[in-house]
Amino acid sequence: MNDSTSTWIAALAQEDQMILWHQQGDLTLEKCSLPLQSPASAQDLDVALQQTGWSPAPVYGCGFSGVSNNAAPLSVQKLAFQEFSGRFAPLKLMQDVRQAQPLGYVNAAAVQVSGFLSKFPDWDGVICVAQDFSAWLQISASEIVSFQSSLTPQLARQQGYGDAIAPEEIAVSVGDSLSRPEALATQLSTLRWGHRDGSVLTPNAAGRCWGHLIGAELAATRPYWLGQNVALICEPHLRPVYQTAFESQYLPAVFENSDDMTLAGLNSLRATS
Repeated sequence: MNDSTSTWIAALAQEDQMILWHQQGDLTLEKCSLPLQSPASAQDLDVALQQTGWSPAPVYGCGFSGVSNNAAPLSVQKLAFQEFSGRFAPLKLMQDVRQAQPLGYVNAAAVQVSGFLSKFPDWDGVICVAQDFSAWLQISASEIVSFQSSLTPQLARQQGYGDAIAPEEIAVSVGDSLSRPEALATQLSTLRWGHRDGSVLTPNAAGRCWGHLIGAELAATRPYWLGQNVALICEPHLRPVYQTAFESQYLPAVFENSDDMTLAGLNSLRATS
């Protein structure tokens, strides 16, 4: 029975970690995370759960590999779990949402959209979910109509400038790459050499790098966000980066925490599973 007092376990697989929440309804009793070296499967989740010391309980997860898929457009009410057997407990893992053109898959992002819509049920517009990658999802009448994804967060981390970011550097770079996205590769190369010879300090390099990448992302996704209601779901450390970029372009947005939306989405979807 899925009610406000029942105990259950939520699981999220990301590129480099798996996060587990021990829940009672919408109340978090305990949280833990484990490092990942590769995409996590149902078997990986089962092994991780056996190491928690938690009592067996229904498990609902998202972001895991080895699941089937459903085609977009897709109503969030039709997001479906796929059941796997496990030594800890049966595992219900969210199926992918697949789009044929442009080809792409979303999984945890779809769950987070469901969580967002449980909070804002009448939302129409576009939701940007930024985590391992970013996805811009067009939402209308509680349906994922289409989406466009980008590797911006991964590419920014791969440049190796770290987490100390000069926010004032973001705005200028966003505008530059938004107006000239074709120059992105050369801009990042120039930035790399400037950082290497010491003429660009590390926090400034990080800010410019994020700005250039988000500017190119905004240029590519302009048909999604231009003139639309916009929401951003992301981890806390990404919010100031994207918020600064959005504000530099006078793009207002509603901001929500990704963990909160993951739990809200899994909680609402398990009630109908």
